[in-house]
Amino acid sequence: MPVLQRFFPVKESEQIIWCNNYRIKLATHGPTCGESPAAIAAAQADMAFYVWLVEKWHPAIRADAEEATAYKKLIANGGVPGISPVPVPAASTFTGPDAPPALVMPGVFTRLFEQIARMKASAGFKGNPDVIGQDLRILGQADTAEHLFPEFKVTVEDGPSCECSRIDFTKFGHTGVWIEGRRNGVGPFEFIAVDTTKPYIDERPLLVPGAAETREYRLRFWDDGPNGDWSPVQKVTVGP
Repeated sequence: MPVLQRFFPVKESEQIIWCNNYRIKLATHGPTCGESPAAIAAAQADMAFYVWLVEKWHPAIRADAEEATAYKKLIANGGVPGISPVPVPAASTFTGPDAPPALVMPGVFTRLFEQIARMKASAGFKGNPDVIGQDLRILGQADTAEHLFPEFKVTVEDGPSCECSRIDFTKFGHTGVWIEGRRNGVGPFEFIAVDTTKPYIDERPLLVPGAAETREYRLRFWDDGPNGDWSPVQKVTVGP
């Protein structure tokens, strides 16, 4: 996946707003910056599909997965005695205003950032960079903050044999992250993995089958070796 540009939001809720704005304003500024009608239409299709994916499809499918897990546990472990059988939850469908737009090829961000680079190099853009750049929201501020360690968030999701830890991290331009952890607060932190693409999924089996455990994690940057400070420790509890 290409590195997100400074002008492109990190939060998906903000990406939806950005992509909708770009899709609309590209019709005005694309021709000025030398983009063909076909290139403009393709970019608008990319934006429409990505927004639908983030705004409609992905939340619904995740909710389906959570409902499926709850249903599986209900059937396996039982619920309130004496109630009627619980029907299988219906999967999400996408029709009417939620229907998917036209499919696009993988690589939406790659094509988007390549198009923006072309437009910024065009005579039309250079003739009025502030107005066009601000209208399309493609003028970014350089990140001048000093990042001494990766930022990350740990959550729990279902795995093949037990619950897993999911680590979503920000590496701030470094090659990857060095991940260490320990379980149940016992002993020193131990090396788990080097990862260059988020998320990292910790799928290790439970130390004691059938018994929940606490997992703690800390991260450093990795560039041909670990470097930088350790991040603050985060922990989650995973179970069967």
